[in-house]
Amino acid sequence: MIVRAEGWLTSVDLNVRYPRSRTVAAAPAHHLDLPGDSLWPPLTWAQREALRISAEHQEVRRRDLMARCGISREVARRALASLVQHGLLRRVGRGRGARYVSPASPGTEPR
Repeated sequence: MIVRAEGWLTSVDLNVRYPRSRTVAAAPAHHLDLPGDSLWPPLTWAQREALRISAEHQEVRRRDLMARCGISREVARRALASLVQHGLLRRVGRGRGARYVSPASPGTEPR
């Protein structure tokens, strides 16, 4: 149990940092190969990780993102859906078995 003399405990009291709130705006755009970085919305840490996983393994699945980032299924789903909406990834398949690939990946037509 943690007890504090007055008020609520905060992340500052526990020296906790939340890296997921960082955006790509602080990082150089060349790491993600995004053309015209001013045209793209800032990406979350989870979205950047999804793009990294996709680049390393030619695909990313929701469970991969959940494991690497320590996030919930819903947060991973939203991060991947946003990348699809912005055209940075393409969804192949349906349901929990869906995978996300680069839009230019050959041989990844939906089944």
